[in-house]
Amino acid sequence: MTSARTISTQRSIKSYHDIYPVNEADGWPAIDAADFLGQIHRAFETQPDVSLIVDHYATPGSGNSATQELHRIDVEFIKGGYRQPRLSPGCRIRRVAQPR
Repeated sequence: MTSARTISTQRSIKSYHDIYPVNEADGWPAIDAADFLGQIHRAFETQPDVSLIVDHYATPGSGNSATQELHRIDVEFIKGGYRQPRLSPGCRIRRVAQPR
């Protein structure tokens, strides 16, 4: 008989890019992204076993600069925040025709 194993997951569905825009006039205050993501990771005591981020792709190399106007984020920018010893970016599927 095999023993059961618990897997912790973190999911962000079309909202990861919303960590970065700022529009105080419309009630969208600045968010400390490092603190925000740190709180998520601390909730798991360690990094989650699986992090699923579904969001709109921005032009490669654009970082988080397209989050305000286009609501898109560069996938390499996201992966950069997850480059820690336990984590490695997995594969992804995207619609190539999606405008960036």
